[in-house]
Amino acid sequence: MQDINALIDLLDDPDETVFSHIEEVLTGLGPGILPHLDAANEHAANALHKERISRLFRKLQSNDAADQLRKWVSNEHRNLLRGAHLVSLAAGQRGEYAELEQAVEQVRKDAWLELNHNLTALEKIRILNYILFEVHGFKFTQPPFHSIEEHCIHQCMATRQGSPVIISLLYTALANLLEMPVYIMRLPGQFVLAYLDDPANMPVSEQQGNVLFYINVFNKGSVFSSHEISKYLRKMNVRPEPSHFFPGSNIMAVHQLLKSIEFSFETSGHQFEADAIRLTRVNLLSPAVS
Repeated sequence: MQDINALIDLLDDPDETVFSHIEEVLTGLGPGILPHLDAANEHAANALHKERISRLFRKLQSNDAADQLRKWVSNEHRNLLRGAHLVSLAAGQRGEYAELEQAVEQVRKDAWLELNHNLTALEKIRILNYILFEVHGFKFTQPPFHSIEEHCIHQCMATRQGSPVIISLLYTALANLLEMPVYIMRLPGQFVLAYLDDPANMPVSEQQGNVLFYINVFNKGSVFSSHEISKYLRKMNVRPEPSHFFPGSNIMAVHQLLKSIEFSFETSGHQFEADAIRLTRVNLLSPAVS
């Protein structure tokens, strides 16, 4: 441990060659040194030292999150909340998964107390809408969504606001925790959700044709039919495809979240971070989406 701290202390060396060597050695030690970097950041020798420590912390955290996303993709359950958490870490944000689960659980519990098995699917969605948007006051940030924090789940839970993508992911995760068969689907230019009719009792190949209704989270969870989707596609001059009417996977949802963060990094002038997110998205998620 003393050797690690000694190396961290040398990160402010003015000689770029020396600094590059030290950074390479510390990077090779992997995410295990993140607590050391976090502690050292509190008593950095100067502004340069603090900046280099923070940059190395973000690099190691992002690399570790990319590795964890690879494992997430290979896991058949692919917990959507955990996927959003890992994307947030890959984007350089701070946050503990246990704290995220606790915050989401409070919202879930408030909704659960209002639900019962005699309610229709539509009534259940209305209750979830009320709890999420009225009781807890979640709202959407406005375009052009250039801020990274707008797409990060921890920030969303803390501020009760976020981009349409992250709130759609949160909405879906909450619905699933409440045993509602709600899934994300991708339309050109926006996210919508699909409520399926008891998908657990049918083969996966047949689930796509069993959508009860669609949910527009951006309009506080309003419900609509496939007719509105057809009208929207005509308005956008897009040829209808089966994928426009049926739910996608959690991988697709996390893939889109990464893409939104990549765009935010690019438009805010952080090309290095945008390239790192793009590499994570392309190498880990794109093959699974297709």
